[in-house]
Amino acid sequence: QLPVTLKDKWDAWRYLAMLGNPRTHVRNLTGNAIFVPVRFVKDMLAAAGEQFIDPSERTKSVGAKLHSAKYADVREYAEQDFKNMEPYITTGGKMNPLNEIMEARTIFKTPIIGQAAETLRKLNDFLLNKEDIIFLRGAYIDAFTQFVAARGLTAEQLTGPDGGATLNEARQYAALEAQKATYRDFSRLATALNGLRKVPVLGMFLDGLLPFTKTPINILKRGVEYSPVGLAHGVYDALFKVKRGDISAAQAIDEMASGLTGTGVAILGYILASMGLARGADDDDKKKQELEEAQGHQSYSLEIGDNSYTIDWAAPVALPFFVGVEAHKQMAGDGGGSFWDFCNAMTLLMEPMMSLSMLDGINSTLAAVKSDQNSPIWAVLSNVMASYVSQGAPTIGGQFARTFDPDRRSTYVDKNIEGPALLQRTLQGIQGKVPRLAKEKMAYVDVWGRKDTSSSALWRAFENFASPGYGNKIKETPVDTELMRLYDATGDNSVLPSTVAKYFQVEGERLDLTAKQYEKYKTTTGQTAFKLIGELIDDPVYGAMDDAQKAETVKQLLDAA
Repeated sequence: QLPVTLKDKWDAWRYLAMLGNPRTHVRNLTGNAIFVPVRFVKDMLAAAGEQFIDPSERTKSVGAKLHSAKYADVREYAEQDFKNMEPYITTGGKMNPLNEIMEARTIFKTPIIGQAAETLRKLNDFLLNKEDIIFLRGAYIDAFTQFVAARGLTAEQLTGPDGGATLNEARQYAALEAQKATYRDFSRLATALNGLRKVPVLGMFLDGLLPFTKTPINILKRGVEYSPVGLAHGVYDALFKVKRGDISAAQAIDEMASGLTGTGVAILGYILASMGLARGADDDDKKKQELEEAQGHQSYSLEIGDNSYTIDWAAPVALPFFVGVEAHKQMAGDGGGSFWDFCNAMTLLMEPMMSLSMLDGINSTLAAVKSDQNSPIWAVLSNVMASYVSQGAPTIGGQFARTFDPDRRSTYVDKNIEGPALLQRTLQGIQGKVPRLAKEKMAYVDVWGRKDTSSSALWRAFENFASPGYGNKIKETPVDTELMRLYDATGDNSVLPSTVAKYFQVEGERLDLTAKQYEKYKTTTGQTAFKLIGELIDDPVYGAMDDAQKAETVKQLLDAA
């Protein structure tokens, strides 16, 4: 019965626009599912560790006995009990910071369009919740049964006259495990931020900067817990906090098991990176990164043969995994690796998270500050405002646009158009979510003057609607191979092609290129450079040169192109 304000309608539409698309549901399901085996390994390690503590404090038990006839009645009880506990476990939501009372209202009431939007809004929220319930139920039943089995109890003992306290303890433990498994557990920071959203101007700022709070915060928490940092934290708690009585021995063991599991994931990342099967963050050298991107390499991806597939969406598991990948990258450098190289890799723990769409506001704001260091405060405020407005453009529109368009598109700021660059970027971002208008944007052109084109409409549809990550074909040419070899041999990045300037100096005056002019100029320059260098490396004279002479010749050709 609460009145619906214009702000309520805008907020409801924003969240529908951001979350109302198939990929959100695919990522929600796969993100929850990929965490299941990781939690299972953690429970196995914790169960082994709990063998050294009093049975009355244990919470973990794994193996076939959990599914034996002895505990069949316990699992059945837990299944029924979950129905009673479900409202408590799901309280506070996950994606949308609005509370349940506000979400239950009818927001859009106008005939046809409004009613359709309301139906879609409620359907989307219903599906997201039901997707989580699948994993909440499984985690609750499993944790409840483990708790009972670890303490050698039966269902009769729990439900008997003396079992009330133990039953409540089992419920609380299982409920917390279920919430942690789906990133729904309580977060003081998320609660505080959601409280600040009620402040008119500040709330709008937070909505633009971080439209989602609980999920990214809890994903980061899991990523830290399941990492070498979590292992160190668990060891500290076991040595000091358990002795002081701040936490139980079982909790400290769980922390260490989580950290040990995450460390194993990091080691897996290191091994796969050493085999050339995993790739981490973009290279610090922009020219090298652009050439690698032109070959089809992607950041935070697995590379098998000539296929690349991004897995940054698999957070929190991806976080320790890419710590291992980055550790290999650091330790494979000239220094041969050191403790500080490993520490530096650990500082990149949350980097894969930054590519998640739920953190687009923070990403764009950081980029804005970096590009406008003279007015950082204005850069932050204006970018957050633009992000806030852009959230109303439906994500699903961009998915359709990219499906219908075989060419990848990019954003181009035309200096010939008066007005702030941010306005152009914002409008082009919205344009990219409108199927027909999206094709009017400038085509993406790599450093060799080639478009990024996908000829299969079926693949484009799969990638945009049903795939949690992005796939790509790796196509390394002899030119790429030779320039990368030359770069590694000399350390001189001037042997690599670079993105051409967006303007010319004509008789002392600056002539800025339009989007079409720049696309044509970049295409011609890149293809010319590729052709010239290809002919050069096939020349026997080039083969007789030393690397210094080769580098100088390549630089001259790149300049000439």
